[in-house]
This record gives sequence, structure tokens and C-alpha cells, in this order.
Amino acid sequence: RRVPAAGETGSRPVQDPPADVAPFLAASSTIQSDDPLLREKSKEAVGDEPDAWKAAQAIERWVFKNLTKKSMGVGFASALEVCRNREGDCTEHSVLVAGLCRAAGIPARVIMGLECIQGIWGGHAWNEVWIAGRWYALDATLAYGSVDPLHLAVARTALAEGSFGQELLGLL
Repeated sequence: RRVPAAGETGSRPVQDPPADVAPFLAASSTIQSDDPLLREKSKEAVGDEPDAWKAAQAIERWVFKNLTKKSMGVGFASALEVCRNREGDCTEHSVLVAGLCRAAGIPARVIMGLECIQGIWGGHAWNEVWIAGRWYALDATLAYGSVDPLHLAVARTALAEGSFGQELLGLL
């Protein structure tokens, strides 16, 4: 498990992020982090917590608890749809985490890859958040506060406007 060292947990909202991190703070049609509902739920999840890592972990737990219908019946819903409907699989968990983190001023990206559960590898989605200059993984389908080594990233995405096709080709 990779977590920030004591004293390196960052603060939020991130100030003056590097250009390559800025897309992971931006709203898009898939991750509507500027929507009032997402901003409200982000505030509900983190309150006034200034520590970026603690806030990201609080969002991970909030999504785990509040997505009450765990199912694969949704194709790939947007963060706003997931926030309203409270259902979905790992992809819905990850887009909502990204939306809530970005609304809280924490850069976040969606990771597509593989996870091993009881000796079986399968497709999975989770998140990485940018804390004090490094990326750290969280998985709201499990809500352990970090990710174990049995998560293998294949693709990382901001889900920015116009980028999904290019990112999907990279995944393939």
C-alpha cells in the first residue's frame, strides 16, 4: 500500500498545480465537478478538512457508503448521474470519486485496469489523487483508504472533453 508520508499529505484546494495536473481538476461532461450538487456532496463528505489526503479518504468512504445499489446495470454514468441515482459498479464509483475530489480542490483521475480477487483477475476501475506532488490510489468499491498491490493500472484518464476516444485506444 502506498500512502503519503506523515507531513506530506498536502492541503486543499491545491494552489497553482503544474500544467500536466490541471486537467485532473477540470470539470467535464463526465465529471461535472462544478455542479452545485457535486459541490454540496463534496462538502458533506469532507467538511472543512484542510488535509488533502484525509479529505480524499473521506470522499472514498462517502462514495462507498452512499452508492447503495451496487450493480452492473449502468453502462458508464457521469458523476452527476451517479450522485443522483446512487447506483453502479466500479466505474460509477470512480467517476463520482473524481468529481467529488475535484469539487474539493483535489486533482483526481480515473484508473482502468485489473484487480485480483481470490486468485482471479478481472477488469476494474479506481482512482488516483494528486497529493503534494505524487499520485496515490483509492478504491471506493472497497474503501480501505488505500489500494493494495493487486490493482494493476492499464490506463489513466482525466475523462476530459474530447479525450476519451484517444484514451480508450490507449487502453485497448
